[in-house]
Formats: sequence, structure tokens, C-alpha cells
Amino acid sequence: MSSAVKRAGLQKQQRTTVGQRWPLVVAVGVAVVSVTAVLGLVWWQYGRQPAGGGQKLTQDQALSALQDVGLAQLESAAAMNPDNPVAVFDLAEAYIHRERWAEALEWFTRYRAMDPANLHTQIDIGIASMNLGLYGQAEDTLLAVLVKDPTNVQVHYVLGFLYANTVIPSPALSDQHWDEVLRLATDSEFAAAVRTHRQQQQR
Repeated sequence: MSSAVKRAGLQKQQRTTVGQRWPLVVAVGVAVVSVTAVLGLVWWQYGRQPAGGGQKLTQDQALSALQDVGLAQLESAAAMNPDNPVAVFDLAEAYIHRERWAEALEWFTRYRAMDPANLHTQIDIGIASMNLGLYGQAEDTLLAVLVKDPTNVQVHYVLGFLYANTVIPSPALSDQHWDEVLRLATDSEFAAAVRTHRQQQQR
């Protein structure tokens, strides 16, 4: 299955205390020291011609290297603060943005144990599960969200893709959830994506 099912436009609001944030700040500070050499290398290679006629890093390569450094910082912070929900959540977010579904599922599952009422986390677990081919787990997780929030547009959007791509597709269920997206949020990016996908199916 393609990675078309993402968290389009989803913004989360995290409520964290100073007590939660302070250990994380210390951990990130330690991680920054450990990766300073890597940052220096990226800066040295990008934007200047190396001696001996070697190739300098492209902009995309430099950006990728910097993103890897940022991920390393988050991994270090979570390793040093495994019980800190901020550290766990931030790492889970980093993994899902990189479409590293297995790691995202692992860390969002850890975060869910700390904040079981967070429906956004449930949605992320459903998305990661679906992209790993764990369709039954994804369905159960997403339907549980709809029980508590039946007008959640993103969940209907994701379930539409889920039922279109399971081992035994269910076009009727897929259309049912996509129709809900169009009814609940006709001008949203989710609705636009549904229209585009249906147009592609008709070709």
C-alpha cells in the first residue's frame, strides 16, 4: 500500500508541565553536545568546494543530514527519559513524519500508556498499523476513536483508505466513510484528497 494515508494538516495540542519539560531540556542539551561534530561536518561540506576536487553536499543531502542529527537528539532524549511523555511523544512524532511506521507504532504505543485519553495518538497508531499491513489492528483502533468522536473527519478519511486496501477490500465501507468526509468537511484537504482519489479510480 502506498503511503498516501498520512496525517494531513493534523495539529496536536500538547499540555506539558515544567516538570515534564525540564528533564527533556537537559537531555537535549547533552545530545546537542554529542552531535556538534556532525553539524560541523555538514556545514563544512555544504556550500564550499572541498580540496582535491571532491563533490560538495547538495542542499537535499545537507538537509537530510541535519534531519538525521535532529532525530538522533530525540532518540537520545527518549533513551535518557523513557518515562517522560514529552520525550516519548516527540520521538514518535519524528518517526511518523519520516514514515518509519514500525518505530512510530512502538513509540506511540508507549505514549498511549501514558495518556490513554489522547485520541490523536490513537489515530496515529491506526495509521502506522495500516501502513504496516496490520489491518485488523488499525480497524479496531480507528473504530474505537469513532465511538468517542463520531464526526472525526480524519478517521473517516483513513478508514476509507483502509477498507479500500485490506486483503479483502470493501468498496461499500470505503465509500461510506469517504462520503462522511465530504459531508462533514466538504472544503477540507481531506475532502479534496477523496475527490482526487475517486477521479483516479474512474480513469
